[in-house]
Amino acid sequence: MLATSIPKYTQNELVALINEREINLTNEGYGDLAIAIEKNLIFDKKLFLQCAEILKIDKKEIFDVEYISDISFRGEGSEKDIENIVKLFKIMVQQSKLRGNINV
Repeated sequence: MLATSIPKYTQNELVALINEREINLTNEGYGDLAIAIEKNLIFDKKLFLQCAEILKIDKKEIFDVEYISDISFRGEGSEKDIENIVKLFKIMVQQSKLRGNINV
């Protein structure tokens, strides 16, 4: 069985989680992170670690990946349809995570 890996926490998810807490990042000493979020910059390792600190996420967990496994199935002639559905589902999950949908 093949598996696809996707980041456990994307930048958009982290920003959404931080925004939910309504934290004043500049006042809390996270000015670089505040600027990166405001200007929609790509986070580096330092900024991801700051997000982990703010959200109280383990610093190793912030860089974890999740695996999406292919489904198992039986049937004649339906293999190609199911493969296409699995591909579509994987793409939808990845896009949701990239957009910051944290409930996926």
